[in-house]
Amino acid sequence: QVVTGFFDLPRGAHAWAPAPELEAFLDEGEPPVLMTFGSMLAMPGDDTTHCVRVLLETADRVGCRAIVQAPWE
Repeated sequence: QVVTGFFDLPRGAHAWAPAPELEAFLDEGEPPVLMTFGSMLAMPGDDTTHCVRVLLETADRVGCRAIVQAPWE
């Protein structure tokens, strides 16, 4: 059995629009790969910047576009 959670969008979610920079990026080429840390949180002492750099270098090596959702704003 798989539990996926709710599929209802929160109130006001339909009014969201991507930032112009993101929209331009999405429109300018192949669909990007989304790389995310998911529920993993950065802990004190972790080198999140290094992890993001490795993800971006990997995307460059395989020749794909990528969006990295990092655990900071």
